[in-house]
Amino acid sequence: MKANNHKRTLLKIMLEQGRVTAGRVFGISNANQYLGELKREGAIKDRWTQEDGRRFKW
Repeated sequence: MKANNHKRTLLKIMLEQGRVTAGRVFGISNANQYLGELKREGAIKDRWTQEDGRRFKW
């Protein structure tokens, strides 16, 4: 039940902001876990980008 709520929250954030990283999500412990589940389910895709010389997965 909690996992579905977390995934729903992440999708809502993505719709509002366009993209999200686990480091920018507050209130969800281990957001990477839920982002990975959403990717496996085919709901999202990941993308690598570079900012300030560091690489991030969006």
